[in-house]
Amino acid sequence: VISLIGPNNEVIPGIKKTDGRAVITYELTKILDSSKGGGGEYKIKILPVDKAGNNYKDFLEYKFTLLSAKFITAAVGGIITDENNKEIINIPANALKMNTELSFTPVLITTNDTSLLSVGKGMDFGPEGLEFNKSVLISMFYENKDLIVPVVNIDESKLSIYYWNKVYSRWERVNSINYPDENKISAYVDHFSRYGIFYLTGTAVQPVKTNQTNITDTI
Repeated sequence: VISLIGPNNEVIPGIKKTDGRAVITYELTKILDSSKGGGGEYKIKILPVDKAGNNYKDFLEYKFTLLSAKFITAAVGGIITDENNKEIINIPANALKMNTELSFTPVLITTNDTSLLSVGKGMDFGPEGLEFNKSVLISMFYENKDLIVPVVNIDESKLSIYYWNKVYSRWERVNSINYPDENKISAYVDHFSRYGIFYLTGTAVQPVKTNQTNITDTI
């Protein structure tokens, strides 16, 4: 028995094919809506059956992520949303140097910086390293359960978006716009890379990315 489970725990119909005794392929019949990205985390659940037809006790589960992508015309710009129709990327006209396929993929975030607490999932925006002629608006979302952390009382209004600076191997804060009622935080960025939502748990001096200039801001 094989099931394909989508990002919202929906069962996606498909065609199961058996080739010989051991190899089973699954042909996905659902066409993802490229205008809305359509990506997210998917799961394949398999209930193995032995030669005698007996089911094993537990399902085998495999997870994989489909990135959300959309081809953007530079002169026009555009908006890319996730599978829940939430706006993730807003590209103004002429922000791109050329017509480009843009993407985003949810990722788990970790940090060795003890002053930073990761909230929810991060996002890999691509193509990685892409730089813009003008700032592009990105938005990231979190769930209420992400705010429940032992000992720390998280103030949503003080959450910030950070990007991973590969050159210095550190997270750097980006000026952010908070929407606590929507569990949403947005920021204008000048390039694509890995971004995450963090809460600063202590007093520290953090580099802040403001438009095209790095400045130092005491938090």
